[in-house]
Amino acid sequence: MKEVTKEVYLKCYEDMLLWRKFEDKLAALYIQQKVRGFLHLYNGQEAVLAGALHAMDLTKDKMITAYRNHVQPIGMGVDPRNVMAELLGKATGTSKGMGGSMHIFSKEHRFYGGHGIVGGQIPVGAGLAFADKYFNTGGVTMTYFGDGAARQGSLHEAFNMAMLWKLPVVFIVENNGYAMGTSVERTANHTDIWKLGLGYEMPCGPVDGMNPVKVAEAMTEAIDRARRGDGVPRIRRHPRPKARPWHRRRRRRGRVLGGRGSGARRLRRAEADSRRERFSAAARPSDLRTAL
Repeated sequence: MKEVTKEVYLKCYEDMLLWRKFEDKLAALYIQQKVRGFLHLYNGQEAVLAGALHAMDLTKDKMITAYRNHVQPIGMGVDPRNVMAELLGKATGTSKGMGGSMHIFSKEHRFYGGHGIVGGQIPVGAGLAFADKYFNTGGVTMTYFGDGAARQGSLHEAFNMAMLWKLPVVFIVENNGYAMGTSVERTANHTDIWKLGLGYEMPCGPVDGMNPVKVAEAMTEAIDRARRGDGVPRIRRHPRPKARPWHRRRRRRGRVLGGRGSGARRLRRAEADSRRERFSAAARPSDLRTAL
C-alpha cells in the first residue's frame, strides 16, 4: 500500500470535510426546493471513499455506484461546481442538467454513475471490467452498492460471471444498516452481507468503513489481486468420485416418470406399438375416428 503520511492524512480530512459540507449545502437547497426530485446524501460514509481513492490509480481505474453519487466524482477529479450545476438542472452540469441527483457522470474522469435502479450498477460494473480485460487496459473497476441492492438477483449473476472470467473488478457493499429505511435484519436471515461472496469462492471480508486507513489497506489488496487477474486460490481440491450415483437415480426416475432414460424409451415405444395396432384394427372411417 502507498505510504500514509501526514500529508495523506490531511488530504483525506480536507476531502471528507469538503464532501460533508457539499452534501450539507445540498440538503439546505433541497429544503428550499431548488434541487428537485430525490436527494440521497453520502453523509457518514466519506471514509469509505477516501480510503478507496488512496488505493486507486486514477489514471486508469474506474468507479460506478448507486444513487448516493454526489461526492465520488469530486474525489475522482470532477469540478464540484459542475456537480452542483447538475443538481440544480443547469446546462453546465456533468450530464447537461438532464441527469439530476442520481445520474452524475463523467467519462473523462472514469466515473460511470450514478444509477437510480437498485442494484442496476452491479452488472454494469462487471461489464466495464470486462472491457478493461478485453482491451488489456490494466484498469480495475470499483463497483459500489448498498445493503438494499445486495438482495437483487443481478448481484449473483454479476458475481458468477466476474469469478468465472476473473474480471478486474472490486465489489464494495456500503452497509449503512437500513438501505432506504428497512433494516438489514428484516430483509434476510443473515446480516453479514460480505459473506455472499463466499458462495462464489470470492475473496472477501468486512472492513471498518469509518477508518480510511483500514479501507485503504483492504482496497489495495483487492485492487492488486484484481489487476493481476490471479483469480481465487483454492485451498483444497476434491477429486471427482468414481461412482456417479445421480446418474443411476436419473435412470430409475426415467422409468417411472418419463424422461431420457432407457426405461422411458421402452415405454414410449410400447405406446407407439399400441396405437399402430388400434389403427390397423379399424376397418371403417368411423372406426378410425373412434380409434383416434
